[in-house]
Amino acid sequence: MGEEKRSFADEDLAGARFERCWMTDAVIRGSGVSGMEIDDPWLLEDGGSLVVNGVDVVAYVDAELDRRFPGRSLRLAATAEDLRLAWGAVERAWTGVVARALAMPAGRPSTPVECSTRSRPSSTRSGNTCATPCVTWMRRRGLADLS
Repeated sequence: MGEEKRSFADEDLAGARFERCWMTDAVIRGSGVSGMEIDDPWLLEDGGSLVVNGVDVVAYVDAELDRRFPGRSLRLAATAEDLRLAWGAVERAWTGVVARALAMPAGRPSTPVECSTRSRPSSTRSGNTCATPCVTWMRRRGLADLS
């Protein structure tokens, strides 16, 4: 991304949407952020941090995602047994995704209109949620070049 650093002061960015923006080391001070939504797939990678009012909340985010998505904590499987457990969790999640997709009414769109996650049918979002940990694990272990 460019070397030019931009500053915003006394700007109304309410409702602004940032997609595919690199905001590493961005600082927000004295600004209203209630209702802000952040989706950072790299937040937990390589010691990432997100500090809110002086508190690094990454560990809280990680724990909450593990609570919401059973089996997610197995994404860093290091042994064959851990991998078997992780794969079982993925299969259970996929079973739910397929069941929901089969229960969808006829005529419902099956492909996203835009790339935005919110515009995708819930089965597509769920499928991506299930597949991403598998791909991540395989790439980390050098088992797949999926580029």
